[in-house]
Amino acid sequence: MKNLLLLVLIGICLVGWRVDDIVNTLGFVKSATADAHRPALPLSLKSSASPARPMSIQEFEKLSHSDPNVYRKFLASYQVEEERSSTDKLMNFIARGKFE
Repeated sequence: MKNLLLLVLIGICLVGWRVDDIVNTLGFVKSATADAHRPALPLSLKSSASPARPMSIQEFEKLSHSDPNVYRKFLASYQVEEERSSTDKLMNFIARGKFE
């Protein structure tokens, strides 16, 4: 039993020590040179619908007198929606059986 525990601990340490090489080999990390040569992606409709900058407190105060849902707009202006990576999509497919 002690030998098995020792073997598991050594295995975890080896995997932790070589995790960068493993992740690079599997392709989960994007290299900086690949991103520099890749053209910019077009903006989606979701990202263009949100304002370019967060709403200020003064704008919130002005809109609060006329718009009852201004707090939702205020909170939405601070949220950034990120594009899901292919790894996230794959994990969602494996976990839930839904393809995005």
